[in-house]
Amino acid sequence: RLKKFFDNDEQESAYEFIRALCQSLPESVIKNYSVEDCINQINKLNSDRLKLLRKYAEVEFLFWYEHWKYGQMCLNKATHSGEDLIYLLNSECLSIYQKRMNSRNILFNGDPDVCLGNSILYIKSVLNGKTRGIGGRCNDIAQKFGGRIKFSAYINAHQECVHALWLLIMLDSGVNCEVARLIPWDCIGVPTEQGNCIINFGKKNRAGGKLITDELPVEENTEQKLTVPKAIMKYKEMAAAIHELAEVEFKNTLLLHLYKNKVEVFKDATGRRWLKNFISRHKDLLGLKILPSMIRPSFILAIQYNNDNNLASAQAFADHDSPTTTLIH
Repeated sequence: RLKKFFDNDEQESAYEFIRALCQSLPESVIKNYSVEDCINQINKLNSDRLKLLRKYAEVEFLFWYEHWKYGQMCLNKATHSGEDLIYLLNSECLSIYQKRMNSRNILFNGDPDVCLGNSILYIKSVLNGKTRGIGGRCNDIAQKFGGRIKFSAYINAHQECVHALWLLIMLDSGVNCEVARLIPWDCIGVPTEQGNCIINFGKKNRAGGKLITDELPVEENTEQKLTVPKAIMKYKEMAAAIHELAEVEFKNTLLLHLYKNKVEVFKDATGRRWLKNFISRHKDLLGLKILPSMIRPSFILAIQYNNDNNLASAQAFADHDSPTTTLIH
């Protein structure tokens, strides 16, 4: 009944929105909606979902940041230098028995924090912090401390942390998934007098090499525990070591991950898979059908809705030269 009020080229997307509404509101209520009521509910649903995405992206980022910080605290408790660990555990001058006893005493027995610190330092010294595909003693270390992925996150940013920052950047700035994915390492600019921070997203090829920037608040509002500028700075702490190991073509990129023992930018398909997994981890988001490419249009729609449906406001936030482009979104 409601679908017929939309233009032909809008009916398919309108139908999907109405179906989504029916999942969150009683069918008896939906049937009595006017078109205006329907549009208002669509806008409210859109805004609420963006808030939920941000809430859980923030939760995941902070969880893995605290996990990494704990690893760094343990690293400071290491009882040997990296060079000493390599000698005591790997030297051909020592017998197999001696090395096994050293391994047991230094990495596995005693204070768990000290053992974790020694283990982190050993992996950093022997494998540059790369833990993918490790075997033997290295595999034993990983299993002792929660498995390879969890242990690796004591050393480098967990992939869920990388994904969470990607989401936060898109949700707070409204840039598209590609621009956010390729944001440069040196993206943080100087603070403004208003307490904001200039974020440099690099150049947009489709806009003739136009530099994309945004101004985001440094301090949190009442609904936030973390702003994007602070998240980027925390992430750079976690990613500093792995950034040094990145392939030359990715050296200037912020969001990196370890894939098949290579440090590189994650692919579009990887981002879509990460988002799908992210949705599945949170009860409030289960069943939400969303792709990374939908976040920017949803952001623009929310801006328009929160500014009395003023298209000019949405166009300004989206930095579009033409309102037609904004309408397409």
